[in-house]
Amino acid sequence: MTVGVRFKLALTEHVPTTTPYVEGAWAATADGDHDDVSPSVQIISGLHQRWHRLLVSMTDEDWKRHVIHPEVDVLRLDQMLSLYAWHGAHHVAQIRSYRCKEDGG
Repeated sequence: MTVGVRFKLALTEHVPTTTPYVEGAWAATADGDHDDVSPSVQIISGLHQRWHRLLVSMTDEDWKRHVIHPEVDVLRLDQMLSLYAWHGAHHVAQIRSYRCKEDGG
């Protein structure tokens, strides 16, 4: 479930529970098991544009809304944003590390 969906649930429902999923299993399906990452980059680019639009529109009260994340806990949206900021930076570091290994560095 994308972060954008989780934020929209929190903004439109009263303390919703998000659905966890097994990321590795999702990545192993036929649509995720491909060397060409450009479709995925297009998807994430569009999602991030929409998410950014949503984030900048949020009020102080919106940031205090909660969501139940079964793998973590009850989170306020401001806490969830911090969690996803770290998560995104972690993924960027993984990609850089992988590229460095590919380049022989």
